[in-house]
Amino acid sequence: MPSKGVIDRQRVAQDVLQAARTHSQQVGEALAEKLGGFVAEGEPTPDFVAFQRLLARYLEDRLTRLVAADEIHLVELDDDQAPRLRRDEAVAQLHVSLVRIRDVIKAAYGTVLGTNLLGIDGATSNDPLTLHRQASRALDRLREPKMELPAVQLGGVDVDLQGLADELQPATAELTAALREVRHEQRQREATLKLKNEAMGEVDAAIGGVGRVLIGCDEIAGFPSFAARIRLTLPARRARTNGEPETTEPEGTTPDAPSTQGAEPGSEPGSSSGPEP
Repeated sequence: MPSKGVIDRQRVAQDVLQAARTHSQQVGEALAEKLGGFVAEGEPTPDFVAFQRLLARYLEDRLTRLVAADEIHLVELDDDQAPRLRRDEAVAQLHVSLVRIRDVIKAAYGTVLGTNLLGIDGATSNDPLTLHRQASRALDRLREPKMELPAVQLGGVDVDLQGLADELQPATAELTAALREVRHEQRQREATLKLKNEAMGEVDAAIGGVGRVLIGCDEIAGFPSFAARIRLTLPARRARTNGEPETTEPEGTTPDAPSTQGAEPGSEPGSSSGPEP
């Protein structure tokens, strides 16, 4: 199902198209009669009927492009669900692994030395990017400690830093891959949103331009009642944020236009998250 902004524009555009299809013959013939005397010698007589129908076909094409761009963007939003689920699963797995390793290190070396060894101060994060940074730092320091460490046994077993690193490595790699996949989907989402915004701007311009031309034709032809039926008010394009970039679909800042004026196209910002690991 098309998004609300597209449905609103379909409604306004269909009103304009209906006006062109219904009255183009009558208005065009009246224009030819009124303006025919002003055609200069050697100039072709304009076909006002064909002109109005040409404008209607142009508007219809812009609307078709918008509907297609909106559908592509909605499909892309649906595609984002699986990568985010994989990311969340990787976060949960890495969080458990890192907490366990921190507990082992603190039990073996104490809180202060354990903190300095792993380079992690404070709680183990649940934020994907922060957790990834914590785990990557801990992994590097387990592989190559930054300090001299005393020989320690825990439960009668030597503390094996390389073994702990080997335990942490797969979960860290899994989150790395999941974050890259989410970032890729985000770029795809932003690209399809950009195309949708451009198509929406073209439709806004076409509705306003074609509608105003038809209103002018109706008025010059002597049919003000036809002109009065053409309503060009477009919906405001608004930005929505809910703290979850993957599900936010901003709608720009184009204001409502007066009832006899077409709305000019606005811009619709994309969204982004933190840096790619």
